[in-house]
Amino acid sequence: MDASTLRELRAVPLFSSLADGQSECLASGEIIKLEPGSVLAREGDTVESFYVLLEGEMRVSRNYENQAILMAVTKPGMFLG
Repeated sequence: MDASTLRELRAVPLFSSLADGQSECLASGEIIKLEPGSVLAREGDTVESFYVLLEGEMRVSRNYENQAILMAVTKPGMFLG
C-alpha cells in the first residue's frame, strides 16, 4: 500500500488515534476497486475481511419478498465487514 493511501486511512476517525507503530498493520491491507454496480458480497455470504471505503459510495440493501430495500449508504471514511 502506498504512503498516500496510508495517510487516507490514518485520517479515518477509527484509525486516527493509532500511534505510528500501531498503524503499521494497515500497510498490509489490500486495495479493492469495484466498478459501479458491482457486488462486494451478497446477503448470506460470509465476509472474512474488514472494509474501509476511501472514495465513492456503497449501497447496502436487503431483499424482502423479491424486492431490494436500501438499508444504508456507506460514504468515504465509513467501514463495514
